[in-house]
Amino acid sequence: MANPSAKPILIPMEEGFVPLSVFQDFVRDNDPQSVYASVFSVRKLIEELEGKRNALRDSPLLKTIEDLKKAEAKIQASPHGWEELQRDPDVENLMLHTFPSFFFRGKMGFIKGPFEGHAFRFRTDALLEQMTNDRWEIRVDPRSLISNDLKETLMAGTSVLNTFYRQNVEIFSNQGMVLRDRKTRVEKHFKFDVQLDYMEVKPIKPLKKLSQQQIHRLLNNLDDKELWLELIPPENFIFEGFVIGVLADVTKVEILSTLKAMAANEGGKSDHESDLAYLETLTRTFLDLPELTFGVLQTARRPYVDNLTWSLLRTYDAVAIQAALGDPKSAYGQVARYQKAIIIDDLRKRPNLSDLETNILDHNVRSLLLAPLLSEEGKLVSILELGAPHPYAFSQLTLRQLDEFISLIQMGTNKFLSEMENSISLTMQQEFTSIHPSVEWKFRQVASKCYWERTIDRQTSIPDEIVFKDVYPLYGQADIVGSSKQRNSSIQADLLDNLDQLHQLLLSCREAVHFHLLDIYAERVKAQYDKLVSGSIASSDESIIVDLLTKQIHPLLRDLRKRFPDLPQEALNAYFDALDPDLDIIYRSRKAYEDSVTQLNHAISNFLLQEEDKMQAILPHYFEKFQTDGVEYNLYLGQSLLEEGEFNDFYLRDFRLWQLILMCEITRLVQREAVSMPVPLSTAQLIFVFNSSLSIRFEMDEKQFDVDGAYNIRYEIIKKRIDKAYIKGTDERLTQAGKIAIVWLQDKDRQEYQEYLDHLALKGYISQEIEDLELEKMQGVEGLKAIRVTVI
Repeated sequence: MANPSAKPILIPMEEGFVPLSVFQDFVRDNDPQSVYASVFSVRKLIEELEGKRNALRDSPLLKTIEDLKKAEAKIQASPHGWEELQRDPDVENLMLHTFPSFFFRGKMGFIKGPFEGHAFRFRTDALLEQMTNDRWEIRVDPRSLISNDLKETLMAGTSVLNTFYRQNVEIFSNQGMVLRDRKTRVEKHFKFDVQLDYMEVKPIKPLKKLSQQQIHRLLNNLDDKELWLELIPPENFIFEGFVIGVLADVTKVEILSTLKAMAANEGGKSDHESDLAYLETLTRTFLDLPELTFGVLQTARRPYVDNLTWSLLRTYDAVAIQAALGDPKSAYGQVARYQKAIIIDDLRKRPNLSDLETNILDHNVRSLLLAPLLSEEGKLVSILELGAPHPYAFSQLTLRQLDEFISLIQMGTNKFLSEMENSISLTMQQEFTSIHPSVEWKFRQVASKCYWERTIDRQTSIPDEIVFKDVYPLYGQADIVGSSKQRNSSIQADLLDNLDQLHQLLLSCREAVHFHLLDIYAERVKAQYDKLVSGSIASSDESIIVDLLTKQIHPLLRDLRKRFPDLPQEALNAYFDALDPDLDIIYRSRKAYEDSVTQLNHAISNFLLQEEDKMQAILPHYFEKFQTDGVEYNLYLGQSLLEEGEFNDFYLRDFRLWQLILMCEITRLVQREAVSMPVPLSTAQLIFVFNSSLSIRFEMDEKQFDVDGAYNIRYEIIKKRIDKAYIKGTDERLTQAGKIAIVWLQDKDRQEYQEYLDHLALKGYISQEIEDLELEKMQGVEGLKAIRVTVI
């Protein structure tokens, strides 16, 4: 069963709007009885005019005073309601003589007694027409309906504080309402100006003493109704007089304020499609043109602009736009050239329309207003487009009205484009530079210092060098075994296949068509085929053959195929269908190999990054990786890399053990991935142990870290040469498929790694056999030793 005491709920529709008539019925039916005693009276106005009687002398206002006295007497003595009383001639004269300003055309205002809710004693014609027209909806915040009695409490309470407790408190200075046309959705914003000059509050019981602390408590608890009623009891006061209310149309002011907020992007990120629709609504409201269409055309081609349908047509036709901008007869071209706004009264009557303007006309736009939007440097970045379906919708007066409006659109557009470019730059920095998150704090520290010196202290400043001293390197690689040989073999296989098919095709074409040059090309193709079959391929052989095919024979065959229908068309079609569309040669074996390399590199890189990320949680460190025929990486750790915390030697030992386990897992990963590769590949794993600390420096020109100092360069030299090292006295390469080679410099390194290898053998990562090897002398490097183990 329904609760008869429950209050009805007003549920707003889309965007918080309800029909105005529904809202007024709801308010009238649910207007609560005020807890404050009040009397409608014009006594204070009479007293004010009586004080000026001597100055008025023979003024007609003297009669107004007498009329007011008569009306006041009837108001106070009448037992009838206001509806009957306001038809009394004396009371009617009261309204006509006391409030003539309300009868100015278009003025919206009302008079009511103190705390009489929504029962108006008097409304102007303009207000009455506005509030009784069923074309309007009103924006409603349900919370405001619930808090009306609180507003009444605060208004009464602050009036008491101002009158009897020497306060000067003003509230509700920004009350207003928003109406929206139900058909056009054009909004109107109004602000209430409530004047309390002729309202008095009188005590009917002795005043309650309030300390400054209690008053301060009230002002700090504006939403505590019970506190206000406790300290300022309603039964102690009576409110006498009348309240004057005026509604001012502040639509344009509100729209400009909204645009400022949008230009500043107050409130964070936004969706540009929603913003565009909202801007169109704001523009329609600002100009009171319900059928207006709005657009912002991006004049500069940007990588992301195709996805931004901001233009009047909501599409980005790059060809049509650039043609219009470059056409001096086009309206768009004139805006671009002179950077001044232009108005087209009627597109249908304008000669020499560009394709873009024709397209706009086809979309039912007759009137067109275009205004340039410039960057801070004064360059054209966009064009504001306003369209209307009927001619002569815009004029120079429109441009004057839109002056500030356009400036704010320009500000917002520039901010949007700037933020987009910054976001792209940030993405590039994150994806394509070597600033690792673990050392970002150092870059921010240096950049902040430089910014402060340049901007705040006005000094000439260059960024400090970024150097991390006393860091320990860990280097490793998983290199594809025999990659150069496999790549050359795949290239040779494709070329042999290509040459063989082409030779047969040339012979068939020569039989069908009397074209002598085909004989020459058939001989050259056969010679290249025989050369490849008899030996390995050289880099010069590949370029010669590719040029012969793509620049000479293929263009000829394509032309002959069109001219001579007697040629073997099916054979020609089959041959050209077998060619790669980009390279114009057969690309099967090499593609299979390259796809396998890509698959392997991705698998290793993804696994490596996942495992390295886990170690970042153990100790922040610098990490970088590179992909070629396999993957190699550098890892540095040490005290100088830490923004906070301490570095100890046991972290270095833990990372070295982790690196060994990691390389075992990578070896196993490669073996699993090989099964699904077009060309099965294997890798040889290598670790270089460098026990001394070194320094790394960020090279500003190359935007990457390099080892710093002449002594430390030896580390880089060794690192780059050991993957080609041979075992001393043999022709056997150190790095072998399925194995891990560990190159070391000092005996203590060998002893340390023996402990790790024993642990890995116990855990089943490697076999028990450990090879101790001495390496052949290399250029600038000698005396190197290595350990090699086989991964199970």
